[in-house]
Amino acid sequence: GWFTSTRFSRRMERAAEFYRSYIAGEPANREMLAALTLRSNVSCTRSSCCCFSARACNRPPSGIIEWCPEDMEGVLPAVLAMNPDLDPGFNEEISRANGFLFALRHVGSSYAREAMEVLSEGYAEVVYAWRPSLLLTKLQLLGVNVTRVLMPTDDCGIHSPSGTGTWSCDFPAQALVKAASKNIRDDFLANQFLSRFSIAGSISRDTQGLRGIAELLQALARHSSTSLNAPAEDIYHVACQWLRENEDVWTLWVGSRVVIPMWADPRWSGYPFGTITIFFLVSIIFACCLEGPWLKTTLWPSVIKEIAKNEKLTW
Repeated sequence: GWFTSTRFSRRMERAAEFYRSYIAGEPANREMLAALTLRSNVSCTRSSCCCFSARACNRPPSGIIEWCPEDMEGVLPAVLAMNPDLDPGFNEEISRANGFLFALRHVGSSYAREAMEVLSEGYAEVVYAWRPSLLLTKLQLLGVNVTRVLMPTDDCGIHSPSGTGTWSCDFPAQALVKAASKNIRDDFLANQFLSRFSIAGSISRDTQGLRGIAELLQALARHSSTSLNAPAEDIYHVACQWLRENEDVWTLWVGSRVVIPMWADPRWSGYPFGTITIFFLVSIIFACCLEGPWLKTTLWPSVIKEIAKNEKLTW
């Protein structure tokens, strides 16, 4: 969604819901738009990237893509975003809906630093962000409040990833899809794990432990407090900590597993039927060689009888 600093929105009348009013020319909205334009703007000209989707824009050497609504000239307030490949088409459609006109500034790798500065310092700028996310979690731990820009929720129109749709509502919630190949589905344990795997958004708990994704992000934000982009080592550390503290949670994903010896599970695809057959044949032959009638040993009854006779023992 779109977020602004709460410090900024408190200075403006109805700032949190200015987008919902549908009337860009309303006095309260004009003041808000003027403040946003003063802080961050894009000058739209014939040579600007004015197309339906920012993904169609040429990427300049600076890496910053500035997008304007098509056939638009003049200075527009700019929404700070990261990459036009994220939520393709939604930012563009919302930017020109409900009588409002916004430009987009996709700043790429410098997004985290700029967004952190805008929201923590209370600047007049709209930031496109995700919830939950590491950025908003870090702001929460720092005691910085952000306000989500309220948008319409009905009569939304039709969305197109190319940005040519008429979508005018808030960003829809996105679902994480779990996909598995046929080989995984044929594997009982793997299929059971993927079917049961689930981490809630946030879980209230009386005991210590990282239960939901919100708590995981908080732990990651604390562990990588000096970086706005968590390195792989920090993610690995937090994941290991989660496994240690939540064994009662993740063991339910795999169920109880009794360790069965290899020789006792003929359902196993690699079961060594040939090796076991040879083993038993060799065992039988070995036993026959020890006790067979063609091998005279001290254990053979006739030998024992002869010994007893020679020693004058009773048979």
